[in-house]
Amino acid sequence: LTAVINHLPMSRAELLADIIYRKTGGNALLVNQFVEYLLDDGLLWFSFRQRCWKWDSKTLELKGVFKNAADLISQKILFLPTDIQLVLKKMACIGSRCDTTILHLVCN
Repeated sequence: LTAVINHLPMSRAELLADIIYRKTGGNALLVNQFVEYLLDDGLLWFSFRQRCWKWDSKTLELKGVFKNAADLISQKILFLPTDIQLVLKKMACIGSRCDTTILHLVCN
């Protein structure tokens, strides 16, 4: 976020910061995840021609408010390929840890 704001005039930086704050409630983990989400989705990008960060405020405003990291991560999972989503669902049933042997069994 610092890199983004450093390349913006103060008024634009405040506008982006306000949107991000409203979407994340200022939670530091959510701020980082939300900015990553915007970058991954192409909703926030760097214009090399204009040498500044760009976004469409109206599109960002349409994005939902993330109450916690689980909301944001579940949204990100929906963008993964279907086969990866299926593996994640199976892995969730196993628990928080597994080794490569179990992973191979789940995937095959």
